[in-house]
Amino acid sequence: MNISLHTTLRSNLILRASKYPTQSVHYAEAASWVDMHPHSQEFAELLGDVAEHEYERGRPFLSAIVTYSPGTRSTKITGDDPIHGVGLVNRAIAMGVHKGEGFDKLNFGHEQERLAYKFWQNPNNFRAFKDDHIGVTPPPRPSNKMPDLLNHLPFFDTTDFDVYSRWANVPRDQSNSEDDNAYNHINTVTNKKVKFWANQVAEEGFIVKYHGSVTVRKGIKGQGSGQVFAPYKWARISTEEGFAAGVFYTVEINGTQNCLKYKLHYNFGSESPLSQAQQNELAKIFDPAVHQRLIFPDNLPTGWDELIEQTRGFFSIIRPHFLSWIGFVNDTTPLEDIPRKPLIQQDPPELNGGPEPEYTPSGQGRVVAFEENERSSKKTGTAGELLVFEYEKESLIKAGYPNLADKVIHYSETDGEGYDILSYFPELGERKKYVEVKTTKGGPNAPFYLTRNERYWAEYYQPNYRLVRVYNFDEQAGTANFYEMNRISEEEFRITPTEFIVTRK
Repeated sequence: MNISLHTTLRSNLILRASKYPTQSVHYAEAASWVDMHPHSQEFAELLGDVAEHEYERGRPFLSAIVTYSPGTRSTKITGDDPIHGVGLVNRAIAMGVHKGEGFDKLNFGHEQERLAYKFWQNPNNFRAFKDDHIGVTPPPRPSNKMPDLLNHLPFFDTTDFDVYSRWANVPRDQSNSEDDNAYNHINTVTNKKVKFWANQVAEEGFIVKYHGSVTVRKGIKGQGSGQVFAPYKWARISTEEGFAAGVFYTVEINGTQNCLKYKLHYNFGSESPLSQAQQNELAKIFDPAVHQRLIFPDNLPTGWDELIEQTRGFFSIIRPHFLSWIGFVNDTTPLEDIPRKPLIQQDPPELNGGPEPEYTPSGQGRVVAFEENERSSKKTGTAGELLVFEYEKESLIKAGYPNLADKVIHYSETDGEGYDILSYFPELGERKKYVEVKTTKGGPNAPFYLTRNERYWAEYYQPNYRLVRVYNFDEQAGTANFYEMNRISEEEFRITPTEFIVTRK
């Protein structure tokens, strides 16, 4: 996608919709703004890209204000809307908008035209969103937004993977109808899903940059001068500082590996803002098991909600790495301070045989004791659980069981299950593994709180049970040590009751 042309067309359309609503915008005039033929495929795709950009941000199809001149009509849609181009409805269908309630193919263009004029004539909307161009951090969505695309855009399916896998790096042959069908599917369906995915996981203050609208690219030197199908579609997500440093998150569909992928990465090559020495160091630090996740077709999430939640959770866990890489490029973070693995396993501490922790009444009707501090630290506890959740998945992938890694579940903020994470013992016939996580910023011998339900699971399901004690947790760096125990027994732990259930006899 040519960002400059996209911005020029969008800016002119907004100006006309907001300031001169009584002056019609015809195809010939709009095309002249970007020096294109009004009936060219190139101009039709540009109009579609502007419409989609608006819709993904909750605004009406701005391109709907572009119409045919009086007395003419589209010969491509006999009996349908006589003043709006066929591309408007086709783009809406490709995006899955037609699956929403109330979609009327005949009147869709008219309704979007009306909504666009109404939206942009609002001075508040004009001020807030006129500069929301491609490559700019999206402002808050307007209150009168259209139905959420999350409910209408179809999720990734086997066709997306099959097409990308089949045509990755294959020379383009426009005379071949099968080739043409693949091109259209990638360009109008799959690529839009990647864009939507990226927009949904971008945090406030982050910018999304796409791999253009590239479906084909130049062939490899020495293998012909024609175009070949791109083997992937990616979108990069970062802050202004991050992009300047060449550090970003990426979401993509990859035809070569036949998977969805999200990761932390950096610019490399001759055009990278990183020096060659910096690229070499980050290449050593980058660990696929830590810094990226792959999702294969046979283990897809159930839908957009699950994929978005997984991606956001991973980006949150890896955030300290993201910040440290930027600091390293900018010479503010020493190489030795860059976190490597978030979790490092240690042996359980030796039994110390020390005295029982002293009970210290406060004299104010409350007991000042360690468990109150532990229970108030939900943020620390959740962060520790997420570290272990990713560690379990990573371990299964490294052991050659990616199918089991996709089945690992994190039960957050509830004691209903009696454990925090459901994982697996692949060496034991894929037996289930119930993982209870206890996290502290203190050392390995710091006490922790155990509920009645958690103790029941530890005892009743002991063969499948594992206690993971996360300690020395560094919230800023996102790192910690841990040890693992297969039981909570009074031979190895001092278990002190601190609460009682009282019932009348």
